[in-house]
Amino acid sequence: MNELSTFVLENDALSVRVSPVGAELQSVVCGGVERMWSGDPAVWGRRAPLLFPLIGRLRDGWYANGGRRVDAPMHGFCRDRLFSAEQVSDVRVRFETASDERIRAVYPFDFRLTVDFTLEGSSIVKSHTVENLGDVPLPFELGGHEAYATRLMPGERMVDCFVRFEDIDKLEMFGMDEAGILTLPKIEVPLEDGRLTRTPEQLGIDTVVLENVPGSVATLGSSKSGYEVTVEFPDFPYLGIWTKAGQGDARYLCIEPWSALPDARFSPVREARRAHACARGACRAGIPDDVSLGGAMEEKCRCSWAGDVPVYVDYHDNEWGRPTHDDRMLFELLVLEGAQAGLSWLTILKKREAYREAFDGFDPAKVALYDEAKVEELMANEGIVRNRLKINAAITNAKLFLDVAREFGSFDAFIWGYVDGEPIVDPRERRGGEPIVNRWKTQADVPATTPLSDRISKDLKKRGFKFVGSTIVYAYLQSIGIVNDHVVDCFAYRELTS
Repeated sequence: MNELSTFVLENDALSVRVSPVGAELQSVVCGGVERMWSGDPAVWGRRAPLLFPLIGRLRDGWYANGGRRVDAPMHGFCRDRLFSAEQVSDVRVRFETASDERIRAVYPFDFRLTVDFTLEGSSIVKSHTVENLGDVPLPFELGGHEAYATRLMPGERMVDCFVRFEDIDKLEMFGMDEAGILTLPKIEVPLEDGRLTRTPEQLGIDTVVLENVPGSVATLGSSKSGYEVTVEFPDFPYLGIWTKAGQGDARYLCIEPWSALPDARFSPVREARRAHACARGACRAGIPDDVSLGGAMEEKCRCSWAGDVPVYVDYHDNEWGRPTHDDRMLFELLVLEGAQAGLSWLTILKKREAYREAFDGFDPAKVALYDEAKVEELMANEGIVRNRLKINAAITNAKLFLDVAREFGSFDAFIWGYVDGEPIVDPRERRGGEPIVNRWKTQADVPATTPLSDRISKDLKKRGFKFVGSTIVYAYLQSIGIVNDHVVDCFAYRELTS
């Protein structure tokens, strides 16, 4: 295969070309009309670059890892990387890349990234799989940058185009500047019959950045030709809308699902207020990559990862690190921690209620009875992570969870027995182990795994449990309160240790 040759997918509705360079979508022809931007280098030479492991740019252009500086290129490195490729069928192609010596210079982690394109009727399904091949947490952001043509018919102009959202009349958005840095605070954008009719440039910013789009659906349409392209992104909590600056009558519009928010420029007033509230330095004056700053929050000194998102703050304040002994809740958190693999915890928390409804309130006895028809039902449920391996793992783990509960009297007795330091003598009686209380000064001090999580992970795997690697298990131990990893200046640490 020539390095620059493209792969062609065809069915009765679509003819699609994808390049192995960046696993980039090059062309989509539907009804004889090209729906993708041409990639004209005189305007903007890309078509649909893949953003990994970074969206946008870090404020300082670098980050620290293991005590050394690592320079991070804008949008990561995958958009220019040659992927290995396999044409699985006439309607499916798979691309894959992994860490190597050159990549480790800018991203010192071991990973494998797989990107699949599949035609299903008049739709293109693009899926991403990120695998951590190392023994440390894998930090990453993932996003699309697909540019859809806006001049599909003679005489059409950008003014004829709009982005339509479902069942809303206004949106709140962040902006992003030309440097690829998020700007704060959020501003309100009025819609016309659910339509955004102004370009980012007309709104005075480089990129429109939206959070929690209703239904995770956006449609680019033309009031003149009637042509539409609908983008569905159920597993991506953020959406970027972009055209290159200086193109008042642009020939394309990018609709970009993102797994996380770019780095941000913070309000000086807000930063000063946070710095005062957390004067001892345990709370970073900032937010995690996948956290927004919408809504006023009570100022408490918290672990830095909690940020300002209400669902994150509530979880941090009321659940994380607090001892849990209810078997149903222990099963719920086991499933959710497994579902989180490769995604942000924020994504899972936002889907938690949908998970509870879909999985019968996390009753392991009910989940253990799920059949293939139920699996297909769950795969069609947009409220959860529609990953077949994770869904099947939840069912398998439910059966094994019940086995463990029968063996030890409860799953609670089994899992809390590890912190007694001794074998459980009577499996019918919970031994009442005490949580492990650490004394971390900063979030950076908190480990990803420990010998305890290694031991429990090995035991669970031996019993047949899935998605129970040591990193997931350690997060699980934190979530159920076996481990208290609140930093010492966090109010929750003081509550739990007083």
